[in-house]
Amino acid sequence: MIAPSEILWASGSSNVKTGDVPTAWVGLTKEACRESCRGCLMAPRDVGGDGSCYSHSGSPAIAHASIRKAAASGKARTLAAALNGASRSARMARLSAIGDMGRMAREHADAIVDTIKAAGLAVVGYTHHWREAQPAESWRGRLMASVQSLAEADEALAQGWRAAAVVAPDHPARSRTPGGATVVVCPAQIAEAAGRKVTCNDCRLCDASRPGPVIAFREHGNGSRLAAKSRGSGDGRWHPIDGLPG
Repeated sequence: MIAPSEILWASGSSNVKTGDVPTAWVGLTKEACRESCRGCLMAPRDVGGDGSCYSHSGSPAIAHASIRKAAASGKARTLAAALNGASRSARMARLSAIGDMGRMAREHADAIVDTIKAAGLAVVGYTHHWREAQPAESWRGRLMASVQSLAEADEALAQGWRAAAVVAPDHPARSRTPGGATVVVCPAQIAEAAGRKVTCNDCRLCDASRPGPVIAFREHGNGSRLAAKSRGSGDGRWHPIDGLPG
């Protein structure tokens, strides 16, 4: 189980796709962060995954190391400090830039959500652990279920979650799951393709506390070839927990 003390918070982010929002980083150590993702297909190999997750091998892991170092030197990395220092433009808090907060006791999840909402912000985040009892108790209706395919999205919906799935790069802007649920490609990706800019902070369609469609993230970047091989299944090598593919 993840304790609140194991979450490091930043008041903002330089991620141009999510926007400058308060952001959670899971784990006081690299090992704890990786352990939080155990059970995810793409988790690092040392915790049973295939090692393909961008967060653990790319720039989020480097940023996490810097945040851990700052915390160890005494910089406040609490949720309260992050909210106090947040940009006035922030409309949401991101859970999380790296690691999975799913395995947290309900009372701790309640405290985090209540504190963020008291600051007037939405909660936007994802968990790979949506099939497990504890994450469902703590986060269903708060975080999106991060699923491997549109068929899995139907499974998550049947369990009361909202869902986000990775789809092929040429997936249509609007579609349906095999079970008939509405699927909408991430508005930020649609805007980018049209030469416009929309951030997660602008959109907040992944606020799981509100009714909405299944969100599809078109896979691109380093995993595009893998996504192309599994066209139609939505099984890519990037996941919504990374915020947006880069």
